[in-house]
Amino acid sequence: MRGYLLTEKRVALWNNLLHSHQGRMLLASLSVGVMAGIGMAFVKLNLGIPGHKAWFWVTPVLLTRLLGRCKVGATAGALAASSTAVCLGGHVAGGLIGLPLITFAGMVWDVVIDRLEVRGMSLAWFIPIAGLLGMGANFLAFAKRLINPAGPGSHTLLGLSGWGFSLTSYLICGLMAGLIAGGLAWRIQRQNRSSSDAG
Repeated sequence: MRGYLLTEKRVALWNNLLHSHQGRMLLASLSVGVMAGIGMAFVKLNLGIPGHKAWFWVTPVLLTRLLGRCKVGATAGALAASSTAVCLGGHVAGGLIGLPLITFAGMVWDVVIDRLEVRGMSLAWFIPIAGLLGMGANFLAFAKRLINPAGPGSHTLLGLSGWGFSLTSYLICGLMAGLIAGGLAWRIQRQNRSSSDAG
């Protein structure tokens, strides 16, 4: 009888979690992270631009966090994205050695965004902030590659190469990914408000 009661309590706990907004958005963040990880592992753009994989994980994970408002959504999404990519053989910013840095970036996003949400800041202000968060995350991804014994890798684009070029490219790609996420979140929220007002 005791085991039955414990099982019943666990089922009730899971049901409460799944029916809560935070629980649903946590599952959404994990799902988006897994899809982002699959994209990082298998999609090859061959652009020769260091750090462009930020477009595959920074944009969707950050966008989901901004719209879903799950307090640990970015952490869960970043962990899911990086873990999925590595498990599928993707070489994401240095591989398994520096994996915690991507999760740490998600944790920073959660802390910053949560504080701004508590202050009631308009989502329009999140556009430049999201750009800075994306740039910071991709800087960590660059630092993560430095941990790799093989180094950051050599890239050449339009005659440009070297660590300075790679770092600049990582920062620009991260900034772009964050700005896109912030802009899309603002646009989607604005459309939802217009639909609600019209209804």
